[in-house]
Amino acid sequence: MNINLVDELNRLQAKFDQFDTDGSWILAEFPGGDALDLDIGCFYKVLKIMPGYDTAGNLIETDFWLLFCMSGYEDDTHHAHVKKILNIADTEFGVDLTTADGEILHIERICPAVDRSHDERWQQFESLVKANPQRYEALHAAYIEDGLRRTEES
Repeated sequence: MNINLVDELNRLQAKFDQFDTDGSWILAEFPGGDALDLDIGCFYKVLKIMPGYDTAGNLIETDFWLLFCMSGYEDDTHHAHVKKILNIADTEFGVDLTTADGEILHIERICPAVDRSHDERWQQFESLVKANPQRYEALHAAYIEDGLRRTEES
């Protein structure tokens, strides 16, 4: 079965579009068992895909590179990350990603009634974007350009 690579990229991107609209938070689990709340995720972009096929030409997996920006990325590039993702699994409230570094990233939609702290930060971020959309469009373009360069180096 042949698959259109643009369709596959769009399928993956659609999984992250909900987080750009509704807000999300990310918990990272590192090899060895340590975990860290990375705060709210503010921007997600699938930069590149690498499909894997079986001998019959059927798509069996798709690795991809994901750019994601955490709260504060507008002032500090250390809040923007590019990770190679080896596995994505849908969960009840979001997705779990397995990175090439062995990390598990749990990305969940913000539930305002339950997660007030993350929701407050998301609302503050949304206000900043609405007040200055051109700044954020330029930031996104710059992070995408840098992220694409980094995917070519890996």
